[in-house]
Amino acid sequence: MGDVNLEVAGVLLDRHCARDEMRLSIDSDGTPVFCASGLPRPIPGVPAERNLSGISFAVANVSGFFARCLEARPDTRAVAQLRGVLLGRLNG
Repeated sequence: MGDVNLEVAGVLLDRHCARDEMRLSIDSDGTPVFCASGLPRPIPGVPAERNLSGISFAVANVSGFFARCLEARPDTRAVAQLRGVLLGRLNG
């Protein structure tokens, strides 16, 4: 597969995160994981409790954070770099 980077970013659902928030946590084996809201964008006229929610939306929300980070930092190429950039933003 050549120089393909097979890194992945672990994601956990965090019901305490707002949709526009994300946090970095360390799991039991010391691996960093990204925690995000499991809520999708609101649907006009639909109460939040009637909308879908769950881990897939947490993954989508983290993907959105990654996309914004990559847009701002096109030199970033690996999950470890993204983690560092986002950690700086989360702590900054």
